[in-house]
Amino acid sequence: VSIDNFVSDYVTVVIVTIIIVIFCEILPQSICTYFPLAIGAHTVCVTRMCMLLTAPMSYPLSMILKFILGQEISANYTKARLKELLKMTELPTEEQKIITGTLDLSQKIVSDAMTLLDDIFAIPITSIMDFETIALILSSGYSRIPIYVGKKSNILYLLLTKDLALLDPDDKVPVKVLVQHFKYKCRYISPNTPLDEALVLFRNSRGHMAFIVDDKLLEDEDEESEKNVIGLITFEDVIEEIFQAEINDETDTFLDNRSKRRITGVNTCEWVAMLAQYARSETASPSENQKLATFHFLSGINAFSVENISPKVLVKLLHLDVFYSAPGQKLPQDSIYVQNVPADFFVMVIEGQMEVKMGIENFKFEAGPFKYFGEEALKTRRSPFKPDYSLRVVAKTLYLKVPKVLYD
Repeated sequence: VSIDNFVSDYVTVVIVTIIIVIFCEILPQSICTYFPLAIGAHTVCVTRMCMLLTAPMSYPLSMILKFILGQEISANYTKARLKELLKMTELPTEEQKIITGTLDLSQKIVSDAMTLLDDIFAIPITSIMDFETIALILSSGYSRIPIYVGKKSNILYLLLTKDLALLDPDDKVPVKVLVQHFKYKCRYISPNTPLDEALVLFRNSRGHMAFIVDDKLLEDEDEESEKNVIGLITFEDVIEEIFQAEINDETDTFLDNRSKRRITGVNTCEWVAMLAQYARSETASPSENQKLATFHFLSGINAFSVENISPKVLVKLLHLDVFYSAPGQKLPQDSIYVQNVPADFFVMVIEGQMEVKMGIENFKFEAGPFKYFGEEALKTRRSPFKPDYSLRVVAKTLYLKVPKVLYD
């Protein structure tokens, strides 16, 4: 019995076409799309047998088509096509950014990611490793310190911060002696070097920092010849280009070197500067007139008034080691108080000058003789006193410092 006995020829064609499309096209393709490897592994023998049986006819036909139509279009994807395909995937945005950053790495050059010379922290070879220099290095937050000879652009040597751990500041070791002892080599690179080549350089070498100089200077193999450094690039800079985001650690002061946006909150640099101020401040012996003037002025402050402390006790207090002198202008931050950092002492300027910095806008004003701060630190009983301002020495200063323990 034929289907033609029941339906017309046109209906027969439609029914057969639907059956072929569903069971011979759509259904097999759907199954193979979901399980391609499993189906391919189980049918590889059948596929090869079919290729062998049809080879006498398919191979000559393929050669004729190749001659007529030309070379087959390559199935390879360009980087641009790959990036467009990424947008169609369900990969998380961060993963897409990393893949895109990797694809774009060869199209970027070193000068696109470098730190400019003006933003490089470096010290001259004539420096001495005393307390001020070591504290300055620690407060910078960098693990590698460039050393220059003469002008700043002539960077010839390198020091690692970890090598300073066992140095005694009182020995005042010259920087020149240290660079001759450790002999770290500076690497120089062209500003036109692709970032993928810079990545290979950092990966294959033992250094993660390279200084950027003109191509002509790279041909000079003399290590002592004058360099004209225009910037530097680190392994971290290249990784940031791949991640397309800034990588900040505990010691970073800025979110990035180009926008100069500061990281909010107290960081390691401020703590180092504050400790440096304690270490560099020395007890002082003011004159009797200064002590007398201090006594009369303190008597008018609530915390030192007759209601809270007797005059005899105040006189004895002023004869203890509560007067300090600080040279000032030695460190970027000679901090007495650091904003929002607990403090348990009272401070008053006797002579000299300090700088107060307040608020988010970092509003600054100067504090001269007989300006006092931290009275709340002596009165508080439970929660520690946290100043909403920063205070630092900016000139040679004599000041009074009364700890809460001594006041109690």
